[in-house]
Amino acid sequence: MAVQRQIKRCLILETNLWETGAVKHQIQFPLTIAEEFFGEGDESTDIQITIRNSKKTYDCSISEVYANSTRRLNQLPWSGAIGHCFVFFEEIDIEQRHYKLWTEYDLAMVVACYRDCEWRQTTVKGKKKKGGQGNRGRLYCIVPAPANDDFKTLD
Repeated sequence: MAVQRQIKRCLILETNLWETGAVKHQIQFPLTIAEEFFGEGDESTDIQITIRNSKKTYDCSISEVYANSTRRLNQLPWSGAIGHCFVFFEEIDIEQRHYKLWTEYDLAMVVACYRDCEWRQTTVKGKKKKGGQGNRGRLYCIVPAPANDDFKTLD
C-alpha cells in the first residue's frame, strides 16, 4: 500500500502567449512536469480548481498523455485569456486533487522572490534547445505550500 504524501506543494509554471487548442483553452504541461506534480498515468485525471479570491470551483481534468509527450489542463474556461505569465497551482486537498490557482505577470519578480527555488527549464521530446512553438522552453519549479503571492518587494 502506497503512503499518501502529506506535505502540500505548489507548482509555479510559466505559460506561453499561445498555449494549445483552437481558442487557447488548454494549459499544456510537458510530461516531466505533469508526472512530477500531478502524478504518473496515461489516462485523464479529474481535478478541481478554485481560482484564488473566488468561491467558484471548476471541475477540470488533466488529460491523457499526448503524442508530443504532454498532458493538458482541460475545462477551465478562462485559461485561454491568461497570456504569458506564471500560473500557480497550489494543492488544497491532495487526496481530492483540489488546487487553488492564480497568475502573476511580473515574471522577473517571481523568479527573484523564488531565487532559492530549483528552477528548471522544460524540454519538448527531450530537446533541450526549444519548447513548443519555437520558444526556449518554459520555466517551472515546485515549492512547499502555501506559496508567496505578494510580489511587490523582495522582502
